[in-house]
Amino acid sequence: MKRIILAITGLALMGAFVISCEKPEPEPEKVDLKAPVISAVADGTTVSVSWSSVTNATGYKVEYKKTTDSEFAVSGTPTYSPYQVTGLEFGLSYDFRVKATCGESESPYSNVVTVDIVRYLPSPVIQVTSGIGFLNVVWDAVEGAANYQVEHRLSIDTEFKTDASVTETSYRITGLESGVSYDVRVGVIAEGYSMAYSEIKTVATTAEAANSISSAAQLVAWLSSISEDTRDVTAITTDIDMSGVSITSASGFSGTLAGQGFSIKNLKSSVPLFATNCGTINDLVIDESCKFTTGSTVFGALVGKDSHGNYIAVKNRASVTFKTDSDVSDYIAIGGLVGESIGGIFNNCSNSGAISIEAGGHSHKAAGLGGLVGYAESATFESCVNRGPVTLNADYGNPRTKLAGRDNGGISVGGILGGGQDLSGDNYCVFTECQNETSGVITLNHTKINNLKSEDSQGMVGVGGITGRARGDATKCKNWGPINVTAISSDREGVKLRNYVIHVGGIAGTGTWGLGFEGCSNEADITAEYDGTYMGNRVHGAVGGICGRQNPDDDSIEGHAGSYAYYCKNKGSITVNGKGSASAGGIFGIGGKQIGNQVTEECKITFVGYKGSIGGLTGYVDGPVANYIVRACSCAATVKADNFNGDDEEWLAVGGLLGRWGGANTSGYPAYGTRDEVPCTFKGSVSSSTLNTSVGLLFGDIRGEGKTIEFGEAAGKIQASGTIAKKDLPAVTISADNVDTYAVGHIQSGANVTVHVEYSAD
Repeated sequence: MKRIILAITGLALMGAFVISCEKPEPEPEKVDLKAPVISAVADGTTVSVSWSSVTNATGYKVEYKKTTDSEFAVSGTPTYSPYQVTGLEFGLSYDFRVKATCGESESPYSNVVTVDIVRYLPSPVIQVTSGIGFLNVVWDAVEGAANYQVEHRLSIDTEFKTDASVTETSYRITGLESGVSYDVRVGVIAEGYSMAYSEIKTVATTAEAANSISSAAQLVAWLSSISEDTRDVTAITTDIDMSGVSITSASGFSGTLAGQGFSIKNLKSSVPLFATNCGTINDLVIDESCKFTTGSTVFGALVGKDSHGNYIAVKNRASVTFKTDSDVSDYIAIGGLVGESIGGIFNNCSNSGAISIEAGGHSHKAAGLGGLVGYAESATFESCVNRGPVTLNADYGNPRTKLAGRDNGGISVGGILGGGQDLSGDNYCVFTECQNETSGVITLNHTKINNLKSEDSQGMVGVGGITGRARGDATKCKNWGPINVTAISSDREGVKLRNYVIHVGGIAGTGTWGLGFEGCSNEADITAEYDGTYMGNRVHGAVGGICGRQNPDDDSIEGHAGSYAYYCKNKGSITVNGKGSASAGGIFGIGGKQIGNQVTEECKITFVGYKGSIGGLTGYVDGPVANYIVRACSCAATVKADNFNGDDEEWLAVGGLLGRWGGANTSGYPAYGTRDEVPCTFKGSVSSSTLNTSVGLLFGDIRGEGKTIEFGEAAGKIQASGTIAKKDLPAVTISADNVDTYAVGHIQSGANVTVHVEYSAD
């Protein structure tokens, strides 16, 4: 006890000694800080304030006030730029300033930036096409708009001139100089909103025409007189009726044909208007009274082969049919407008005619069949639309053969483009705001694939609403056209064909070696009847709401190029049946990294087959893990496998998010995580009609012996609810008590798996 008292006494004395000898603390050393330079941008009622970094600063003080007030208030003290000031009021102006800090040291205030908080309707998306002395402007309607203000200026001027205020969604600006470049924009007018302008489009009016065409005889004579060296401008000045008039041959063209909105009518032909083109064709209509039937394997109603041509507001409404009474040994490229395009630019073009390859009773080799273009490399499609059925009928095709002798061929069918892929270089196609409408039904019928000789090398059949197969980017593309694929054996038995594998998707069939999707959507049902049974390393059929198959690439998760789908949506149902092997998913059948995608409750994914991996977002993934990261995606689909046609039930995996994980190590980069604090979610149902199937509410089967695999994050758990069922067992409703139990159907022995999941009723 004495020792304790001594200890306490000693401490007390020591404390007294310290107090009696304490010196004033030195003044903190001042740090010289320069004033930051700031900028601020409003988005709705939020302003993002950015500033230049200040040397030695450890923090910043962001202040704001209403412009009419005298005193600033502190909004926050962030350590980095930018900083968001939220909860501001529409119709008011605010001032912002920032100072840098380091301990008690502060910089002078930055410049003051004033921002108006204004309300805008969405900006219209406009398309501008040219004529001789005029420009046609069209745009999509904006909900809530009262009027639209059309403005233009010479591209060398700074001030816009107002042409008109209209309620319609199109306008022709007349009285312009020919062959001169103009800037055009359209503003949205609505009470209580500030003017929201479209993006400025720069378009040159068509130069004065050296020739004019006003009759069928003049058109035939002109087509006979032109060559690949023709560079003149020719204008069509009225509708041309081709009744009783034929075109027996086609020539090359390099000039400008200004259709001026007029139509070619009643043309029945086996040759296109132009054999080749590297010029410009604009504002021309090929009427629905026209009909093209051909045995030429490279064919379009307008052009056979294109080389860097420019097509603006060209519309094909005619049927185009390739027909054969024998097996086809050459590659086929058939399109509503163009058969084959190398470097072509297609802007605001459309097809509403029936486009088809009719080879019933016969076989073919590589083929590209598209509503607008059959086969393309390095082509650009902007605001193009297909409204016509696109159909390929044959006994079978050989996907291992080549298109035009290039490095890769395959068989591709699509609403806008059939196929576009050459692996010999950077030949990328770009699709921006393209659409395949409800009447654009996409069909492939191969009814005797068992007659194809088996080869030990992969061959792909791609079918998609926008393109069957391509490399490049697809942005804000939409599909409403039903997709139907029949690839069956004549005896309806499974056929082991590595060289015949289907890839089917709402936007694209296959994006092998790099096709990215952003803001795309599919609302059409997809049906695939498939008897191909080859099951190797990613070598099996794939069907997806956005894309059938994506391959891994070397880019990071934030990389733009490569295999990805960002902020896409699928509402369409997916049905796969037959004696084949396939993977199916609401977004991808196989692979691809994802951010912000949605599969809605309208989607029903059903598989009846031999072997398969079926998932609400993705059927199957395998490869470099960074390329299969999934962030902030949601699925509310019904996912099920019914009436399993085979004896290898363990090879069937069904999951609400993913059917089967192929074994990649996710250490350091967990999959199925959050993005901007938004977690992945599943709120649907999962079921299988067989007992031995790997069925999980989130993941059907996880493989990876010796791997460390993490799904979800501790701070951003996957949110789950719904039901799960197997064969005759009663369905289980997921709750907080059982969500961990049912999250995964099967884990391979030796795999170290962590799944961060929690029940969420919302």
